[in-house]
Amino acid sequence: MLSRELRRRLLGLSAGPEQGQPPREDRRIPSSEGLGELARGEAGACVLITTTVPAMAQWSLAWGVVGQRGQSRPGQDHLGLLARLRPSEIAFLDIETAGIRDAPVFLVGTLRADGGEWQIIQHLARHYGEEKAVLEQALTHLGRARALVTYNGSAFDLPYLSQRAALHGLAGLPSLFHLDLLPLARRRWADGLGDCRLLTLEARVLGSRRQSPSPSAHLRLARGRRSR
Repeated sequence: MLSRELRRRLLGLSAGPEQGQPPREDRRIPSSEGLGELARGEAGACVLITTTVPAMAQWSLAWGVVGQRGQSRPGQDHLGLLARLRPSEIAFLDIETAGIRDAPVFLVGTLRADGGEWQIIQHLARHYGEEKAVLEQALTHLGRARALVTYNGSAFDLPYLSQRAALHGLAGLPSLFHLDLLPLARRRWADGLGDCRLLTLEARVLGSRRQSPSPSAHLRLARGRRSR
């Protein structure tokens, strides 16, 4: 669930500096609000939020049910290759944008294993001027992995990151093994569920329901309010 302060900051993104304007003066984000702190790189600063969670009980369920149909199914060889890697070598990736075509990336989130725990690592732009810093630092972080796992990343996340990185003159994603879970999910559940949206799978396969809208939904709402 998003904290109240993070929701407020996401809603305020659309009122921040327009693209091309210099970022605001750097300042530390209060850790008491659970928003992490500023991380600085050559491209500037962005907010780095690191959340440690215990070993997830649903991990084995979510990972196992995708491959229930047998080893001869397309994509099973990819799961087998991932099984040979240490969990710490795999990065689960998701990005959030302003919800319109060619919009800046304001959040890059990854899930990484760290010993017996998991870390959710989020690079957040407080305004459009920090997109380059988000991309630079997130891509550097992803470069430390050996494999990426996404949901619809082949069609959206990876090409979108590469496009935005190129716009800022940054090197794109390193060449990593990539498993997109969406095609596997469609083969497994599309007929029975009707669609394979994440919300559908979370509710009907994992038995989990989100308690609040996604950051993208908050930002689209803010953009709609601003346009009225």
